[in-house]
Amino acid sequence: MANKKKYPISFYIVSILLPFLILGLVELGLRAFGYAEDNPVFITVPGSEEKLLVLNPDLTKRYFKGASFVPHSINDVFTKIKDPNTLRIMILGESSAAGFPFEPNGGFSRFLDKRLSILYPKKKFEIVNLGIAAINSYAIMDILEDVILQKPDLVLIYTGHNEYYGALGAASMTSIASSPPMSRFLQSMGKLRVMRLLSSRFLQGNRNNKLLPD
Repeated sequence: MANKKKYPISFYIVSILLPFLILGLVELGLRAFGYAEDNPVFITVPGSEEKLLVLNPDLTKRYFKGASFVPHSINDVFTKIKDPNTLRIMILGESSAAGFPFEPNGGFSRFLDKRLSILYPKKKFEIVNLGIAAINSYAIMDILEDVILQKPDLVLIYTGHNEYYGALGAASMTSIASSPPMSRFLQSMGKLRVMRLLSSRFLQGNRNNKLLPD
């Protein structure tokens, strides 16, 4: 029996790395052409001369894909450039944080604002309620970095009972995995433009074959 040809170790290394290199180049190309860009977490308020920001009302389309209606925040606005003499407090959470069923004035952010202004009348506070119904820690962790970029002095998180039924939760219609670690991994992978391209092609193919409803 003839001896099998032996290849150098570099051959196997290149064979393993080449697919990842190709995917990386495709990813860079898709990003360069602006394919499937994410909706920004915050947008400027129309008519404010770009001085005010608000949570993007289309943000939750990330977590409720294909839904005809998606929840949104109570549209608290805040200054794009933070006043150094103002204490900025941002609140993250679900419908209870937003003040359901009496939002916006029923949110605890309003009571906190009033309480702080009474206790510290000489200080300036900026309380920004970013609560959104039906979300949970998956969405909060997804936007937390962008929230921190707004230079809050304090971030309050009020959530918990949506971990099961909320967006991407185990009992949610938008669940993508059976365990939190896998859900977070797939959520991170879903941000890759390559994955979005493959997903769109796959779903389109299923629709053409009538495997999915129009």
